[in-house]
Amino acid sequence: MQNLILSLNLLFQKKSVFLKNTCLNRYQRGRQGSNGVDVMKKMTLLAFLSIFLIIGLASPALAADITGERTLNTTSMKAGESLRVTLNVTVSGGTLYAPGIDENLPDSWTVTPVQNNGMIYQAANTQWALIDEMGPGKKTVIYDVFVPATTKNGTYSITGEVSAKEWADGEEIKRQNNTTGDTNVTIGVPDIYKPIPVAAFNADITNGFAPLTVNFTDQSTGTPTSWIWDFGDGNNATEQNPVHTYTSAGNYTVNLTVSNAEGSDSEVKTEYIIVSEPLPGAPVANFTANRTSGKASLDVQFTDASIGNISSYSWDFNNDGTVDSTEQNPVYTYAVAGIYTVNLTVFNEDGSDSEVKTGYIKVSSQSSAKPVAAFSASPTSGKTPLKVKFTDTSTGSPTSWFWNFGDGSKSFHQNPIHKYSKAGTYTVNLTVKNAKGKNTVTKTQYIKVITKPVANFTSSVTSGKTPLKVKFTDTSTGTPAKWRWDFGDGAKSFQQNPIHKYSKAGIYTVNLTVKNAKGKNTVTKTEYIKVISKPVANFTSSVTSGKTPLKVKFTDTSTGTPAKWRWDFGDGAKSFQQNPIYKYSKAGTYTVNLTVKNAKGKNTVTKTEYIKVV
Repeated sequence: MQNLILSLNLLFQKKSVFLKNTCLNRYQRGRQGSNGVDVMKKMTLLAFLSIFLIIGLASPALAADITGERTLNTTSMKAGESLRVTLNVTVSGGTLYAPGIDENLPDSWTVTPVQNNGMIYQAANTQWALIDEMGPGKKTVIYDVFVPATTKNGTYSITGEVSAKEWADGEEIKRQNNTTGDTNVTIGVPDIYKPIPVAAFNADITNGFAPLTVNFTDQSTGTPTSWIWDFGDGNNATEQNPVHTYTSAGNYTVNLTVSNAEGSDSEVKTEYIIVSEPLPGAPVANFTANRTSGKASLDVQFTDASIGNISSYSWDFNNDGTVDSTEQNPVYTYAVAGIYTVNLTVFNEDGSDSEVKTGYIKVSSQSSAKPVAAFSASPTSGKTPLKVKFTDTSTGSPTSWFWNFGDGSKSFHQNPIHKYSKAGTYTVNLTVKNAKGKNTVTKTQYIKVITKPVANFTSSVTSGKTPLKVKFTDTSTGTPAKWRWDFGDGAKSFQQNPIHKYSKAGIYTVNLTVKNAKGKNTVTKTEYIKVISKPVANFTSSVTSGKTPLKVKFTDTSTGTPAKWRWDFGDGAKSFQQNPIYKYSKAGTYTVNLTVKNAKGKNTVTKTEYIKVV
């Protein structure tokens, strides 16, 4: 290609000499004619020479340029996923030689070319090159980027540049590179769009004689954190799965409202529970037991408490549909550990009635080992006051329980309900015990009771050289659930404690907005992060001339964020302030120097004979 260009240049030079000689010959022959013809030929010569100069001088001076534009199919993703990058390279204004692309990606991110568009891909350096020339037009390079699963959450940048060469006077000239800019990619976008719950429920029985005991079961989706039941008879409950007894006949509409931090929903079942008056003379079943829990084998004495003239009894001690006893007050032995539902049906000549007690008898296995404490709670976060139901899930058949709720309150129940009245984050302890020993489980910061948050943060550094990596730490109060950072350079993060890299020098204002179910709050730290480059000194002054004594206010206008200043006022005096005020006591003409310095370097500006004192 270089030889071809040189040959074309020699050919152009020969044609130029030929054109010049032709013009001169015509001019000399024209001198032999009349004066009018001679003038005309002179003008013709000048025209030819003008064309020659235009062609000869203007042709090599190309105005070609190369630019690049990068786009991504996504700027938010999770580690372990891939994204697609499209890079358009455009040449305009002429022809360029050997255009190239140089892309810079975070360490360990891997590239797979999808479309090279005639360019050669160099995997070692993530570069593309074209060994031929490229005229005005566009080439599109497409590649996929895989982000390793081990990549930490944060905002990362893809940067790069495009470059090419041009020819002038038979020589190769490298053009200035053009950057393709920074493209930010956020890894680890949080699940900030939690679903609003959808209410649903059912009941184990929907009709019967008064008094009618009904077990309601929540079937809502969307992770509700609170429940409000309206049973239709003037009674309410806030448990997830309540048991309610209707004492009077009627058709009852049941309403369940569920909610979480994102919203609420209700399901209404009209005339869902139908309770009838007992028939005249018909019996009403009921019973009690001398114990409802213990270790296997567990002997339980059941006592009939039915109302009416009872002619026969039918007991089902495990609700499997088989009649286990027809005695009035039987004793039954539970040999195997489990939770048992008991059903008693009583009869007389006017009718029958059944009493079902769900999960009435709890039989545990004989303990042969020290217990292991465990528990769950619902909900684990919410607004004040927060009512929490704790459920013991310990193994090893504990016989006693000791709860510490973290707010100074305690309980000895197996499955207590506790109300937190003040906002805060609480650690909960459960200690369980049996004859073999005891065990404790601690869940740190398990219960979060929230108020409206107050945003605040700190950072590992607030100034430094490019590139500057800064670790931001959330110090907000009020138990925020969501975070949104604006780093001032166009990048954002939704992590609680992000790490961000500033790639360009500048002074950046940082915002943090925190949010929970109670509300949101924002803190702004103006000009908080200072990313420096080598400074360039400059200054102005309030006056440059006047009578003695002349007081002058000097103002630093340097760029690049200097950290130190040294002024030389020209009369032997100096200052290390940024914006000093100096008084000249003697007449004269003074040269002023300002030297500025930061971690990147230093620079001096000299203004000769700048101050004139008369």
